[in-house]
Amino acid sequence: MLESRTLFIIGAGGSAEFGLLIGDQLKSEISTRMDIRFSDGFNMDGDGDFAIYAALKDEAGSDINDYLHACWKIKGGIVLANSIDNFIDSHRGDEKIQLCGKLAIIQAIIAAEKNSSLFFDPNEGQQGDSINFDDVQASYLVQLWRLLQAGVELGDVTSIFDNVAVVTFNYDRCIEHFLYHALQQHYSVQQDVAADVISNLPIIHVYGKVGMLPWQGLPEVVPFGGYDRGSSAISIRRLSEGISTYTEQIEDTDLLNAINAEMDRAETVVFLGFSFFPENIQLLMPPVRRKRLAKRIVGTTYGLSESAVGVVGQSIPKLFPGLQHENIQVNSNLKCGNFLQEFGRELTL
Repeated sequence: MLESRTLFIIGAGGSAEFGLLIGDQLKSEISTRMDIRFSDGFNMDGDGDFAIYAALKDEAGSDINDYLHACWKIKGGIVLANSIDNFIDSHRGDEKIQLCGKLAIIQAIIAAEKNSSLFFDPNEGQQGDSINFDDVQASYLVQLWRLLQAGVELGDVTSIFDNVAVVTFNYDRCIEHFLYHALQQHYSVQQDVAADVISNLPIIHVYGKVGMLPWQGLPEVVPFGGYDRGSSAISIRRLSEGISTYTEQIEDTDLLNAINAEMDRAETVVFLGFSFFPENIQLLMPPVRRKRLAKRIVGTTYGLSESAVGVVGQSIPKLFPGLQHENIQVNSNLKCGNFLQEFGRELTL
């Protein structure tokens, strides 16, 4: 169990440990899904996503051409952007690009969840009852779980997340999905108990997510990986409303207040798989240059270039004014799971 208030800031590198596409791979996947073309007006001859086409047709009726052109713009231009988020935000005045891009995100992320090592199909009987935890032992979530459950008995399980909060920049639900099943597997608790325990854990999805999981009991439910039904045109259109751009988030006062509240009260902050893009750093900045409670900052910069690591060294002190340099520890050689495995015990002190 973590004794001090600890905030985990998770980027795409965390989800990559479960096989989800990130960076250029994700951009390529979205580009393919935007390749919606019809040679004769009836038969799709591109590699595009038919569910996206159906959603756009439902949105536009017979006048769908402008939406198709928006898809083609994304397909051709996304390669030049840092990310799909960056491309959509660059076209913030174009509502059609906004919608097409968000639909592509929904479809790509749900498919990525299904292809991830966290996915299981409950229709497979005993083999489909839960995550195959053997397959993900090296991941950061297993290493984090081992830290959280240490010293926590079944009778105290409701307190397991008392000193933890999460800010994630990922659209997927890997964190919630994993913890829900880890609680059941480790403590042999019922589903409703696991759901109730997780409800005590603040998890902020900065740019939104691809819907609620079934056990969360809220509207726009999508199972992890969408295993029990295909996404209908109406459902992915509604789900797209849960995806936000940087511009939308920087204007969302409630979101910024929630992020700042967690940043302000955390004594330890852990960055995992976070790329430190300037727009993401800006969302974490204090509204005024005020001192935060953080006593130490740790994390990974695995995969970042030497110059990018230098930018990280400049960015972190701006997020935590007054924090001494010796209390900042970032490692460039270890992936998220390996980092927590090697240095995680220090977080329990």
